[in-house]
Amino acid sequence: MEIQAIIEDFWAMRAQGVFYPPRWFDRLTMDQACRVQLGLLVNLWSRVGGISAGRSA
Repeated sequence: MEIQAIIEDFWAMRAQGVFYPPRWFDRLTMDQACRVQLGLLVNLWSRVGGISAGRSA
């Protein structure tokens, strides 16, 4: 399984309101799951433009 393809599938399903596609239950190793999670965060980060390091709360 290619991680990027899995990330794209998760991202597409997320747009439909499904945050963990049932087809992936019990199919990912812990390492793969962590890589998918990181990939989803990178996608989200790029969409919101990141957060400026000097910004105050």
